[in-house]
Amino acid sequence: MQFDWISTSGLIAILLLALHKTHQKTTLRQIPLKTVATYFLTSNTLMASLLLISYGIFGWPQNVINDLGRWPLLFSGAALFKISYDTIKDEMQT
Repeated sequence: MQFDWISTSGLIAILLLALHKTHQKTTLRQIPLKTVATYFLTSNTLMASLLLISYGIFGWPQNVINDLGRWPLLFSGAALFKISYDTIKDEMQT
């Protein structure tokens, strides 16, 4: 099995659903559809933030680094990560 963007974000979403189930002490059927959709969207945002951060750290692709520099990639990745983290934290509390 090859891990790509979709399978990795899907695994993160399943992990988030399992954590939500454990934290809220509910069954999977009792988790609202809004929460499930939020976790799937947030897992994609989390993957995008990690990708931007890794691009900023490792300097790839070179044409983007030449045009923008590393800092915009790092800052945008960190901002997306913060948004994802806050969304996950809010969903776990409700």
